[in-house]
Amino acid sequence: MTRNVKSSTTASRADVHQAVTDRIITMLETAQKNGFEMPWCRPGVAHSRPTNALTKQRYHGINILCLWATSDACNFRTGLWATYKQWQEIGAQVRKGEKATPIVFYKPLEVTNEKADVAAGDDPTKIIRMVRGYWGFNADQVDGYALPGEPTDTLVKRIERAERFFANIGVPIRHGGTRAFYRPSDDFIQMPDLHLFRDTKTSTATEGYYAVLGHEAGHATGHASRLKRDLSGRFASSAYGMEELVAELTSANLCADLAITAQPREDHAHYIANWLQALKSDKTAIFAAAAAANKTLDR
Repeated sequence: MTRNVKSSTTASRADVHQAVTDRIITMLETAQKNGFEMPWCRPGVAHSRPTNALTKQRYHGINILCLWATSDACNFRTGLWATYKQWQEIGAQVRKGEKATPIVFYKPLEVTNEKADVAAGDDPTKIIRMVRGYWGFNADQVDGYALPGEPTDTLVKRIERAERFFANIGVPIRHGGTRAFYRPSDDFIQMPDLHLFRDTKTSTATEGYYAVLGHEAGHATGHASRLKRDLSGRFASSAYGMEELVAELTSANLCADLAITAQPREDHAHYIANWLQALKSDKTAIFAAAAAANKTLDR
């Protein structure tokens, strides 16, 4: 009897996953060409002068361009920067694995002017600019620091069954900043701050949050300590795109399994469509990705 129950449950899960996949494929065929909409907002980087978070001094010269460029590339929300130790003085902590940005410091130094003719009225000393370099981190790269005037209210409603599930996947989940990613080297998931998630045309902030979390959890299943997923053999240079398909299909199936959404969201279809376009030379890519996604759910 136990075997029958287990078999029935497994078949039921498989049917749900297949239904989700079939539905997405149908949606892909009819999806509008309006692209994938991010379920969280990324406030534009303030292009005011980059400022030191501790001293409140503004940066000068080449530092302005360097810090602006880094902020744009990393989608940082603020122009507040500080060194590792300065953030600690403020009471914040740079997150493990965050990359530092080089900052140049010019310090005036008084030195003896050996060529000065004092009798002729030359100044016996002169001022030179001593260049020193150090490493800085943006406010979006630290924990324990609240941006001035930053809203804290969130539209995301915690779903207990989903919270229990993600708490037990064996992967640390961190919140902060504006980026969502899974970092294999340190085996953790980074999620944007909850208050950045907003309602879109196709999903609520809550649905968007758990869909993104499910996507990153899908990536985490490929870690060497889990499924050790390697898509480079069959798909070669398209392995990255295939991995994105696997992660998004995992997210869609998790949303169905956890009853986060009543049916697959168009967001999934649009996101997957972007990668299928890159993999258009292989018509079976979506099916291979679906099979790999099912393995992540059975993990």
